[in-house]
Amino acid sequence: MTTRPACWRIDRKTMSRADCFASYTGVPYMTSVTIHLPDDIAAQYQHDELARCVLEDFAVQEYAQGRLTLLQLRQLLGLDSRYAAHGILKKHGVSFYPYEAYQKDMATLDRTRL
Repeated sequence: MTTRPACWRIDRKTMSRADCFASYTGVPYMTSVTIHLPDDIAAQYQHDELARCVLEDFAVQEYAQGRLTLLQLRQLLGLDSRYAAHGILKKHGVSFYPYEAYQKDMATLDRTRL
């Protein structure tokens, strides 16, 4: 059973939902970003679909470049498990096991073999 954070039970005038979310999850406040698209391109998408698409592409690209950890990617996209994050990465053709990590692991294995 999921328990609600204490701020859900207090007077809403005292704490906003954003305050409640930040205090409960440990996730800091979010920064909004605005992009400008030509109307003909934006018309191809539903508003929510476009926002999710842009956010997902940004998060995956930043992860692939090593600027986001898997945990940060999960937080940014609101994913509840690493398996969900692996699915997003797979969908975008990005490995969740970077080649550099593979090389490092293989070198460690070579050093530890008897």
